[in-house]
Amino acid sequence: MAAYGVALIHLAPNTPHAELITDVVRLFPVPFFYAAAIYFTIPKALKRGTVAGALSLSRLVRPYAVWTLFYLLLRWVKNGNSLFSSGLEEWFGFLFLGQSAVHLYFLPLLVFNQIVAASSVLLCSNFLNRRIHTGAACWLAAAFVGSFLIEHFGYFGWYSAFLGGLVYALLGAVSGYLDNRVGRGWAAVVVIATVTMVVLALIAGFGIKLPSVYYLLNGRVFGCCALLVLLRMQVGIPPRWMERLVSCYFGVYLAHHAIEEGMEMVCAKFGHVLTPYDVPTRLGFALVAFCGGILITCMIRLSPRLAFWMLGEKQP
Repeated sequence: MAAYGVALIHLAPNTPHAELITDVVRLFPVPFFYAAAIYFTIPKALKRGTVAGALSLSRLVRPYAVWTLFYLLLRWVKNGNSLFSSGLEEWFGFLFLGQSAVHLYFLPLLVFNQIVAASSVLLCSNFLNRRIHTGAACWLAAAFVGSFLIEHFGYFGWYSAFLGGLVYALLGAVSGYLDNRVGRGWAAVVVIATVTMVVLALIAGFGIKLPSVYYLLNGRVFGCCALLVLLRMQVGIPPRWMERLVSCYFGVYLAHHAIEEGMEMVCAKFGHVLTPYDVPTRLGFALVAFCGGILITCMIRLSPRLAFWMLGEKQP
């Protein structure tokens, strides 16, 4: 669902009714991925006592580099040599902040959120080793300064990144606490989380305007509530095909925008302009991009070397 939601969000521009889908759906995919990542990052940081040891760099750096290069080539195909007239500021965003495509900011921002969460937790922990606290404080200070500079230049996806990272850290710690400590009270937690998600979705769906601080919290709270509900779902052992399907989410995330760009280019060549998307067209083309992403992921996995570089998977 989250991977399909990502494919749906990045189809734009849209008619007013189709845009309402974005307002509701954007609450779930990216915040849920971040909430799940932070949920696993915090205990890893506490176990290893270092920020660096809690990061997912080995899984993220290779696919980020490969897909950044791919999307830069796609930009060159679409826009020609104008790509090479971009200034240093733009190229810094392309290479390090995921600005080569509308969705790649997710990966460097994920690492950033992990840094903020891990350093915050270690800084507040009861470790007696002063070096752990000093290291965590340095990481957190570097994250603050870096996010301030990045936000100053207005890079997409990085607005209020540091505050957002602190919110994820707090909600991730609360999620971990509830998962480990709550026994019979889990039914109440699930009910409260579900009601919260419904309220947030209704506010987004009806376009209710609230103070700006609300928009810093709404997606992050929704993602953590979805995680809490998922942690208590008793589904037994899923069939093998479902495990394989779910494991394709990262590939769908990386590839879906290329599929959407390709569909728009092909349709435009035949004189059929897709934008602005109406509701049926948007839902249908998002499904095509989602299924195409699964197919591409499966094809990449035919070669362990390609899967190593393009999906960050371990070689057998």
